Amino acid sequence: MPKRPAESLGNPFEPEQKRDSDQKDFIAKVLGTAHQQKRAKNKHPADDWGESTDIDFDPEWRIKELMKREANALRAFFGKEIVIPRLPEWVTPELMQYWEQIGCDLHYLPRINLADPEFDSEGELSRVCLKDFPGWKRRPDYSQFSKNPDFVQRLMRVKSGWRIIERRNFEIVRGDPLGPVLKLLRRQKQIDSGSSEQTRFGIMPRRFHYQTVREAFGKYLQVRHWIEERLPFHMEWAILANMFYPEWGIPNRADELFEETFTINNMEVQLTGGFSPSPSLVDDVSFSRGFRLASTLHE
Repeated sequence: MPKRPAESLGNPFEPEQKRDSDQKDFIAKVLGTAHQQKRAKNKHPADDWGESTDIDFDPEWRIKELMKREANALRAFFGKEIVIPRLPEWVTPELMQYWEQIGCDLHYLPRINLADPEFDSEGELSRVCLKDFPGWKRRPDYSQFSKNPDFVQRLMRVKSGWRIIERRNFEIVRGDPLGPVLKLLRRQKQIDSGSSEQTRFGIMPRRFHYQTVREAFGKYLQVRHWIEERLPFHMEWAILANMFYPEWGIPNRADELFEETFTINNMEVQLTGGFSPSPSLVDDVSFSRGFRLASTLHE
């Protein structure tokens, strides 16, 4: 049985140029060589289009099924056909398998602005409403930011592209493949102490923007460059929650941090939310607020 992914990381702070050279070796240690992976269950973890079947691993079949699932989900949500490009060439079958093993799912979202702005008699932006789509079950509510319509408009923009996002319940510490990375970051004094060295809670929001922290998470995700690693954007999270993840933000679950930041009185604060459809802005440490990782997959 292969070791858990994060236990094979070594030092996440090693030089950037070393990453490309050892990526294949790193993935092979986690998944085994190609001949050991001839047979795999091909149902995507976020998918509900049918029962998984134990068949020979066929990358082209897997990609076609992934694209078909995304197309069906996007059509159901937006009420129209969305053209989906192929995955970037650097995304290999082994990398897809690795992401599945550490609890990340692949999704595509189109570039879209969900803002429906309203203007006053003088032509000034007065209010920003959320556009209506057939797939909304739980809508995000940004009314608490009504005095900052420009910020609301920024929240409602979604960039196009393939992305990975952690689907797992981040509240579970034991068995979290990211745990050893968090442990190392805490011992390196890069993130705040928590109730456990491997917990995702108790981290100051601004720490997620430190280069050393992003490099460590980027290597864990095996993205092409550490700068691609990030937290989910709130609108991205809300759309995917409606399409695939009804368990995100259920009652009695902890809040989580999002990527967006806002400056108030020369102080940078970060968006947080979860069960409540109304996110808020924070800059403090909280032991009831966790996070999940995401990344946009650029060519």
